[in-house]
Amino acid sequence: MKINYSCLPCLINQVVKVAGMTNADHKEVLFQDVFRYLSKIDYTETNPEIIGSTFRLLKNHIKNDDPYLEVRNYYNDMFLNMTDMLKQRINQSNLSFEAAIKYAIIGNIIDFNPIHGVKLDDIMNYFDNVENLILTIDHTKNLIRDITKSKTLLYIGDNCGEICLDKILIEKIIENNHDIDIYFGVRGAPVVNDSIESDAYRVGIRSTCSAH
Repeated sequence: MKINYSCLPCLINQVVKVAGMTNADHKEVLFQDVFRYLSKIDYTETNPEIIGSTFRLLKNHIKNDDPYLEVRNYYNDMFLNMTDMLKQRINQSNLSFEAAIKYAIIGNIIDFNPIHGVKLDDIMNYFDNVENLILTIDHTKNLIRDITKSKTLLYIGDNCGEICLDKILIEKIIENNHDIDIYFGVRGAPVVNDSIESDAYRVGIRSTCSAH
């Protein structure tokens, strides 16, 4: 997806947030370099490409390859500790596969950009009301049908914390298709709170599929 104008405020907010988290020196120089880069971006590039380049520039300034490491570990451990409770809820559902998908969808709102205003209480509220969650676009039945017939699946991870819910869904997929080979895609290097290979190891997703 090409970069959209509405993505720029989120990107700038992330830069400001990370600069504040790390107590970076010479913040003004950092911001000037970021704005200089953004003023020359190619709007045919994708959002991940722009974010990746911006974050590399940011990391060069703050001398920290993974400024979100502690945050990622915290949320991975938090949601990992909820795994047994969430699995119990899913397995008690009459439509457990659909329930696992809904929990993974809820996990997708885990985002640390302040402009999105997502709070942990919001996520927990969604968890508590998952049975009443109605998907605006619902291809669940088609997805389950295709998964149960497939031999190979590429599951692309998104954020830390959320990766624990991905693991639960992957286990449910394997439960319904024992012959499927699943490859879990992660970022090759730390970018904001996106899942990377160390997150996959930390939450044990490597025990269910291959992470790349």
